[in-house]
Amino acid sequence: AAEDFDAVVAANGAEMLTLPIPGADKDKLVYALEAFEHPERLGERVVVIGGGEVGVETALHIAKKGHHTTVVEMRDRLSADSTAIHYYSMFQEAWEAEPNFHGITGVKVARIEPNAVVYTDKDGKEHALEADSVVMCAGRVPRETEALAFYGSAPEFYMIGDCKKPASVQQGNRHAWSVANRI
Repeated sequence: AAEDFDAVVAANGAEMLTLPIPGADKDKLVYALEAFEHPERLGERVVVIGGGEVGVETALHIAKKGHHTTVVEMRDRLSADSTAIHYYSMFQEAWEAEPNFHGITGVKVARIEPNAVVYTDKDGKEHALEADSVVMCAGRVPRETEALAFYGSAPEFYMIGDCKKPASVQQGNRHAWSVANRI
């Protein structure tokens, strides 16, 4: 407010969500961004919890780096939140062509053990996936409160990106472009 700006755009992101899964100790988990920034934290066998667009993109990246990667997803298909036109089919072709990538859908993670992720299938039967590393990609929580601290500091105030609603990079770019055109 002291700077007398004409507009303030809050784009301060979101926090990664950790599901309340027994054994999901934050110190033992790797999150999507960390998997890209610190690949040395990943073992040979990686289980990615969460098969939305971010989880599948992360898993595909990890698999292409030579790790045996399995995505576990509650919904009935991987990357169900991806843009249906053009992108989904190309994305699906990419993960199906990667031999180190595997996806399991329609399941729920029951617990994380020291060297495995245990999940239940639709019939309630438990299965264990060997895991040297676990990557949590189960969503994000907006940093809305922090963004709203800037409200009223300029005649125009906008919240964009994940601080308003977690979204894909494509969606975030479109929203930012829209707000920039209004200013």
